[in-house]
Amino acid sequence: MSSKFYSVRETAEILGISYQTIFRKTSQKEIPSIRLGRKILIPIEFIDGLLTTAMKTAEPQGAA
Repeated sequence: MSSKFYSVRETAEILGISYQTIFRKTSQKEIPSIRLGRKILIPIEFIDGLLTTAMKTAEPQGAA
């Protein structure tokens, strides 16, 4: 099994929210993560799933 991860900063950039928000949500276990020393890593699969869900529930452009 080959797992890939994003850093907290990469995740914040992808989701368009602050680094502090991502850090807080990993600390509160709202976002799954692993810790390697001081580095926090977030599984790519989780972020991909989050974005896929958001795209499925979003209204099409131009909808009123």
